[in-house]
Amino acid sequence: MATIVKTPSGTWNAMVRPQGWPTTIKAFRLEQDARNRAWETENDMAKECSAIEWRLATRYSEWMANRTCFPNWRMECCWLPEPAIF
Repeated sequence: MATIVKTPSGTWNAMVRPQGWPTTIKAFRLEQDARNRAWETENDMAKECSAIEWRLATRYSEWMANRTCFPNWRMECCWLPEPAIF
């Protein structure tokens, strides 16, 4: 979530502090520039999260398609290890 704050010197700080990400702070002369920067930063972080989720889903679906199981066993088993979750 972004926070836009006016400083005593008259500049505007755009501060983005999402959980699990480093805090980013940048000063601007105009409030609209600070809001734009905050939006861009949050948007970039959302794209990165979506890319990571997509890669995990792709790897899991590939793992599910390639596993080999024995039909005679009561419980399902596989030769491949469980997929790594980052």
